[in-house]
Amino acid sequence: MKSKVLAKKDLLKFINKLIKEYDVFAPVKKEEGIVFSKIDKTDDMCLSYSNTKNSVKEFLLPQSEKLFRFAKKENTNEITDLKEKKRRSLLFGVRPCDGKAIAMLDKVFLENIPDAYYKRRRKNTLIIGMACDTPLQTCFCTSVEGGPFSIEGLDALFVELKENYFIIPVTKQCEKLFVHLDNASQEDIKEAEKLKKNAEKRLKPVFEIKDIKEKLDGAFDNPIWEEIHEKCIKCGICTYLCPACHCFDIQDETVGEEGCRVRNWDSCMFPKFTMHASSHNPRATQKERWRQRIMHKFNYLRENTGMYGCVGCGRCVEYCPVNLDIRKVIRDILESK
Repeated sequence: MKSKVLAKKDLLKFINKLIKEYDVFAPVKKEEGIVFSKIDKTDDMCLSYSNTKNSVKEFLLPQSEKLFRFAKKENTNEITDLKEKKRRSLLFGVRPCDGKAIAMLDKVFLENIPDAYYKRRRKNTLIIGMACDTPLQTCFCTSVEGGPFSIEGLDALFVELKENYFIIPVTKQCEKLFVHLDNASQEDIKEAEKLKKNAEKRLKPVFEIKDIKEKLDGAFDNPIWEEIHEKCIKCGICTYLCPACHCFDIQDETVGEEGCRVRNWDSCMFPKFTMHASSHNPRATQKERWRQRIMHKFNYLRENTGMYGCVGCGRCVEYCPVNLDIRKVIRDILESK
């Protein structure tokens, strides 16, 4: 597929055309910051941003999701699947770190035993990324096998040039969106490549990721876990803002003899995470829960999916109320004995 160019002056016209065919979600400026939200007109869209506060994870794995309804009818149990609207969704302006997180979620929810709810939503969603040419100090995507211009998990990637948007189509699903556009010139390609190199230079290595899994293999009883968790206040903001965290809880909400099964996000930072019906909790303290978080992201997921559960977006670094920096956590683990 050939790279394309879209004149900056034509972007809003392009998005308005998409809104007629898709439910379009894009960065929007709100009181809480820049967040991904549904737009009905391009006036709502904000492209002057480093990264959104929320990740696009919630559009594929909602924070609270009704799975099906059930009811007792005479001598039978009636189950009703809650199918969603058929109109397709399009996420525009997704940063490459979030795209990489989606690629990891695809492995978790689509391989081996596919999750029907995630699969249905994923199949119905196009994801168009926006290259990150000015990463923040909290960003570290290149340290976890990502990059500010990565196309992983995306259907297309936009790169902002001086006069145009340089477009890299990735999947055939979105190729039709750009057939009417001009092919990119060699000058456009060179300008995009220069921006990529400059962006990567801004991202200094924060740890050697190749050493982390081997270190964690023998670190289950390492005393370092006693130190790591001490600042944590169990708020869970790191896991809720993380584009790759995907732990959930299942609950049945009932009234009388009918109800609904609901899937809700959970967090390994919460005290009742892994609480058994017997009241036994195998991860009773924050030490065990922090160990689980790091082991899951940098050891278990790597072994099971070939990818890490951290994409270096920096949200947990930026928004942690006690400045518990996961980059320092990994360095401390690597340097521990």
